[in-house]
Parts: sequence; structure tokens; C-alpha cells
Amino acid sequence: MKTRSRIATIAAASSAVMLILAPQAQANWTSSISNAGAGFESRRWTDSNWTQVQFTGCYNSDVTPIGDGVGVQVWQDLSFQPDDSYDNKIFTACYSGGNTSSGEWSEIPQESGQFYFQITSVGGRTSYSSSVDVDKVYVDTAKP
Repeated sequence: MKTRSRIATIAAASSAVMLILAPQAQANWTSSISNAGAGFESRRWTDSNWTQVQFTGCYNSDVTPIGDGVGVQVWQDLSFQPDDSYDNKIFTACYSGGNTSSGEWSEIPQESGQFYFQITSVGGRTSYSSSVDVDKVYVDTAKP
């Protein structure tokens, strides 16, 4: 009996330690983008209420000069129906010496869901023929 009790105690303690050390289910993440054009979709994240997307260090990868600016739109991924879209924002500051462009979406519904952003344009072009590289992408869902 003592052995079973001891095993149960060790198993419970191990589970508690694993829960404490397990990564939290936060939606904040950092990445980069390479050679993405209009229509590119980010990975999904869980969110409710508010999202901020930041791009740092943007470079158009076209040979022919085009205008600076990348369109970014947040979408809610809905199963078996068209996704809901939120404001389209044009990021321009990220093209200036490693500066950061930032967009906030506060009209996100109260209920939690899966979200992603989509690049809607690069240099004013809405076709995939123009592409952008972004050194750092940061998605934040914890409203300050």
C-alpha cells in the first residue's frame, strides 16, 4: 500500500511541476516574412478583444522600384463559412531604417477565436507579383 501511495504522490508532484513549467497559451509571437505578396496569410493565433501587429525592417523585393507600403488586414478564421475581416492598414514606417510600423485592431469580438493577418498589397500593388521581406513580425494580443 505504501508503494502505491508513494507512486501516486510522485505522479501528482510531477504533474504539478509539468503544469508550472509548461508554456502558457499566449497568443503573442514573433517571426519574420520572406518574399510574401498580396494574399500571404500568417499563422493563426487565439485572441479576443484586441490585436496589435508590428512590422520592423520592411524591404520590397522587386527589381523595379515601387512605392513603399504594405497593406495588412486581420481576419477571424471561421469554420465552414467566410472569414470575418477587420480594418486594412497600410504600414510605411517600417521601410525607414529599421523602424517599426504598428497597427491595432480593437473591434475584435469578445468571444475568443482563431485570427490571422493577410498581406493585402505591396507597394500599392494587389497582385502577388510584388513581394516584401520583413525582418521582424510581432503579434501582441495583451492589451496594455
